[in-house]
Amino acid sequence: NSESTPSNDQQTTPGVPQYDVIQKVHNPHYGDVKVIRDQRTNELMLLKEVVVNCREAFETELAFFEKRVTVSHPNIVRLYGYTTQDSQNFCSTYFKISVFIEVISKNLETHLNEHIAQKQAFSENEILLLADSLINGLSYFQTLNLSHGDIRPFNILLSHDNVYKLSDPYL
Repeated sequence: NSESTPSNDQQTTPGVPQYDVIQKVHNPHYGDVKVIRDQRTNELMLLKEVVVNCREAFETELAFFEKRVTVSHPNIVRLYGYTTQDSQNFCSTYFKISVFIEVISKNLETHLNEHIAQKQAFSENEILLLADSLINGLSYFQTLNLSHGDIRPFNILLSHDNVYKLSDPYL
């Protein structure tokens, strides 16, 4: 029998919703993900599944997500929670972490290209907002002894309500 069978070794953090899958998409930041809707709040989220076949790699990933789920800052993309599961197949074991992430579809790179295409300069206030957001997000990471390591326009997201947020390169 080649079907996978979940074991009893599962973990769920607070913040993990009951959800409906809206669609599967390829997100430039997170790879192949599912867009989901929280059944309780109606909020959209991304569901990313990280699958590894080695316990050591699983424990490394899990340690990151355990620390990252505690990060709560307006200028950092929110990680709502995660679930873990290990499964036994015919001749192997694999470990899966399902991560629930805030949906933000626009990055600074896209925003810059829009301004360039429209031959429109950024206002002083827009530049100050961007600088303030980055400084605040990075300072918060530093207080948690986390480093970002990949600051570039692609990893700076702009929410629908014009809030700049850092996206982790590790998600």
